Amino acid sequence: MKSRLLKAMKNAVSSKTWNTWFSSFDVLKIEGNTVIFQVTNPFIKDWLERKYSKTISRVVKEVLGPNADFKIQPLETAESESSTETGPLVKRKPVVLSELNPKFTFETFVVGDNNRFAYSAAVEVATEPGRFNPLFIYGGVGLGKTHLAQAIAHETLRRWPELRVIYITSEEFMNQMVEGLKNGQIQAFRERFRKKVDVLIIDDVQFLIDKPGIQTELFHTFNYLHDQGKQLVFCSDRDPTKLSGFHERLISRLKMGLVVEVDVPDYLTRIEVTRKFAEQEGIELSEKQLKKIAEAPFFNFRHVKGLIARMAFRLKVAGDRTSIDSLIDEMLGIPVEVPKDDLLTKIVDSVASFFGTTRSELLSRSRSFSKHRAALCYVLAKTGKYTLREISSELGRSKSTISYLVKRGKRWKNDPEAMKVVEVVTSMVKPNHLGSASSVG
Repeated sequence: MKSRLLKAMKNAVSSKTWNTWFSSFDVLKIEGNTVIFQVTNPFIKDWLERKYSKTISRVVKEVLGPNADFKIQPLETAESESSTETGPLVKRKPVVLSELNPKFTFETFVVGDNNRFAYSAAVEVATEPGRFNPLFIYGGVGLGKTHLAQAIAHETLRRWPELRVIYITSEEFMNQMVEGLKNGQIQAFRERFRKKVDVLIIDDVQFLIDKPGIQTELFHTFNYLHDQGKQLVFCSDRDPTKLSGFHERLISRLKMGLVVEVDVPDYLTRIEVTRKFAEQEGIELSEKQLKKIAEAPFFNFRHVKGLIARMAFRLKVAGDRTSIDSLIDEMLGIPVEVPKDDLLTKIVDSVASFFGTTRSELLSRSRSFSKHRAALCYVLAKTGKYTLREISSELGRSKSTISYLVKRGKRWKNDPEAMKVVEVVTSMVKPNHLGSASSVG
């Protein structure tokens, strides 16, 4: 009966919805006509009840009968009850605040299907610090992770002005620790990041890969703050399970709370993001102009923001009287060396798109997608831009596994149909950014 319920539920929603919202969804037990479903934490419980209550109810009635009902229970119920005994975060000391971008607020964040879950989680954390702890936000370059992280800081301070909030990059965290060690002031460093903070937000945590000493310090800082019920937020370009070169014990801490992904924006979100950036610079763009920018290769928020800023400078400051259409054509035509991280993200998304899978499915460990992963590894190696170590780090696999998958891709050379797949996927990535295939045959 449990398997029937889950199968029916999975068939009732899209694959993307299932992977995003129902990945931890399970049947705990059936009591009479009531199904008790279980999810990992209260946030997912609340979200499913608000957004998918009708769908779940319909499926339950179809399987168990018209009088059937359901409840959703978070796995963390007992933990949540015990944590509430410690009381809310105490608002009693002055704010400690790192420099924040005043434009990075929830109000200026464009919400789409690619980031809705991450956005909602960030709002919940700012509204009730300590409830979902830690919050781990991951995604590709320039997709809005830093915007969300700083929006949490802004909103937390607006709602709880006496809380001490620190937003910092992992590189700056490391630099301050090293400085403390050199000057014999490591205790002052620990005092600041453990005893003088209520909300600690660390960006670009992947910078600490292969830095065991800093990771150890972060591990103990994490434990201290978490035990005190303080809110922790981390941002990374990859899922915590793919942070190769990290201590396993630290990875287990990073993924113990709520892990959310900021995915590549869909077409409509790209248009809205472009529109918002243009409005912020006082530039009015037509629908045709918005679409032209939104369709640009290697689109990400950072690139578009830079393009709009340059356009504003040319139009306002430099007194350029060139038409906006001409400026867009000129700027989009400028050959730009695409950062490796951006190119890698583009390749992964292109392969997933070609096979009709999601990014998370492609990067999962499911055997169902092993052929797709082989295509991905082959294309990544074919660019000539990535070492096996870099590919293994991104995909969360060992070097030997990646090497095997690349060789598997090479064997497709004798299979015209399979090679057609590789060629099509390769063509989906801008050709002039692909290197020679000589390194992989």
